[in-house]
Amino acid sequence: MAQKVRIKLKSFDHTLVDQSAEKIVKTVKNSGAIVSGPIPLPTHKRIFTVLRSPHVNKHAREQFQLSNHKRLMDIYSSSSKTIDPEDCLAEAILLAKSLGIKVVMSDIIRIDKPNNSTLLNKGRLEDLAGKVKELEVDLVIIDGKLTPIQQRNLERYIK
Repeated sequence: MAQKVRIKLKSFDHTLVDQSAEKIVKTVKNSGAIVSGPIPLPTHKRIFTVLRSPHVNKHAREQFQLSNHKRLMDIYSSSSKTIDPEDCLAEAILLAKSLGIKVVMSDIIRIDKPNNSTLLNKGRLEDLAGKVKELEVDLVIIDGKLTPIQQRNLERYIK
């Protein structure tokens, strides 16, 4: 099954975004996958105006600008060499341990068609709820994007 991975980079420093994008493209091409991009997205600029001396001189103002630079990349036909789920899981476990969380169980679940209400299908959701009750787990970490509704429904089902 061909995968598509979308990477969106954001930074206040445009050189940092460009350097990071170059490193990602180089790494992806070395792994044999096809990369599209980096595509520069519109820069979001916020301008702040500050009075130099309030109550004295209204025309003495300073302006500061905060620019948010963005780049978009798509990786096609990625192989196990490009994105290794075991590496992602190991990184998530290390992050959890660095926060002082005791990892009781870890698992990689492939989701072909995500469920809109809970992300997981009914069978996997029942398995997860059973393991949570069996192991008396207080915290479940899902390394992926959840909508607020999916998070709420997962919390209700698992508790």
